[in-house]
Amino acid sequence: MELICIRKDHEAEDLAQCGIPMPTLVEMIRLARQPLDRMVVANPQMMSAVLWDGVDYFVGYAAPPAHRVVHAISHAVVQRDARASHAPGDERPIHAVITMALAPNSGDSALPCADCCKWLRRYTDATTPVLGIMLRSDPLATVWQVEKTTSGALFCASMTRLPPAAGCRGDSFGLQVYTGDALTNELVRDVELRVLLDAAMNVRRFGHAPYSKFQVGAALTREPTSAPIVGTNVENSVYAGIHAEQAAIVRMVNEYPCTEPPSVWPIQAIAVALVAEGEHQHALPCGICRQWIREFGNPETEILGAKLRANGDLWALERTTLGALLPFDFGPQNL
Repeated sequence: MELICIRKDHEAEDLAQCGIPMPTLVEMIRLARQPLDRMVVANPQMMSAVLWDGVDYFVGYAAPPAHRVVHAISHAVVQRDARASHAPGDERPIHAVITMALAPNSGDSALPCADCCKWLRRYTDATTPVLGIMLRSDPLATVWQVEKTTSGALFCASMTRLPPAAGCRGDSFGLQVYTGDALTNELVRDVELRVLLDAAMNVRRFGHAPYSKFQVGAALTREPTSAPIVGTNVENSVYAGIHAEQAAIVRMVNEYPCTEPPSVWPIQAIAVALVAEGEHQHALPCGICRQWIREFGNPETEILGAKLRANGDLWALERTTLGALLPFDFGPQNL
């Protein structure tokens, strides 16, 4: 991520560094300001989002208790799909995204969280520019800093409908992949790893997935509980299911309550098991689940992806950390 400071009387020069054509960027900022100018006084936590697909602009906004960015982005996406020229399922990608919010302090951020990044990756590719426009809390709500990144950097090693751009590979984000003898040696060397993977693979067969036919198992460890806590995905007929990682976390909260805050006893490791037979397919948590893990974990939480053959055999292991998968995290420390 690159931080671009916007100097008074040098706005045009500084904004030119953002990587979006200047007329387009100026219009996106103007559109993003409109809902904020109307309502940010009543709710300083208001956030807006603007998507541009090379032709049209789509504006969304939201404020707590709704999740600010995911509702702002989903609001914009609904407008996009409602246009006559954009029937639902149209794969024309979004060319640029900006999110805007009051963020007057140096530690603040206007960038999307992992849940919101999943929405972005549905309509963008890995190189799509994403700008977090940070406003001061002065009477004019001055733009003072821009966070410049890409959809791929925000949501590396993602599960998405659009193919990843060249260079957006998991190994560039600290992802270790074990196959063959290296996998065997790793399982022999690390007994706790093998126990956690076995728990995720064993529980996967209980996944209720009659619609997608895509069963997923998850297992996590969190002190002071030593045994793996497991969960599976559960679908229903209105396609509003729960993911395996979420199920494991819900079980952890309900059956293994901890009086200490998550920062004291974070999730140490979580393993995900699913069928992923291709080299470029991942067995890593999606954006929504990464945000759930962040609530009870930290950047050092280990993420394990068990890639299975169709017959359930383990053939590859992906190993990384939550900090690598979620580089610009939004967690409890931000509230």
